[in-house]
Amino acid sequence: MNEKRSKTNRSARSDRHWVEVRAQALDVLVRSESERLFVDEVLARTPADADRRNRPLLQEMVYGVMRHSNTLDMLVDFDLKHPLAKQRPEVRAAMRIGAYQLVYLTKIPAHAAVYQTLEALKRRPGLERSVGG
Repeated sequence: MNEKRSKTNRSARSDRHWVEVRAQALDVLVRSESERLFVDEVLARTPADADRRNRPLLQEMVYGVMRHSNTLDMLVDFDLKHPLAKQRPEVRAAMRIGAYQLVYLTKIPAHAAVYQTLEALKRRPGLERSVGG
């Protein structure tokens, strides 16, 4: 029983860890758009994590979303009732991050990409209740 509980605690910590990376990517993309800054500038101002292993994934997500934003927007817009351009910046960035992981980061399981990106979006002020969950 203790072994099962220990495994569950490790899994929850791991989820929080990966959600944090996505939350940082979301913050970088939203700040870049709202403050009209290059993502390099925003990333340089992003505090280094206690765990430096996050930085490569953070950079991959941010630069990948920027590099493929037109393609991601087209893919996401295809299934939306309201165009991506009319969504709040946080929602727009989260959809791009999720789509980028699903299409380009094939080592990340689809369920993890979607769940952890939604959890990161829920952390944004004013969006806690509007995101399903």
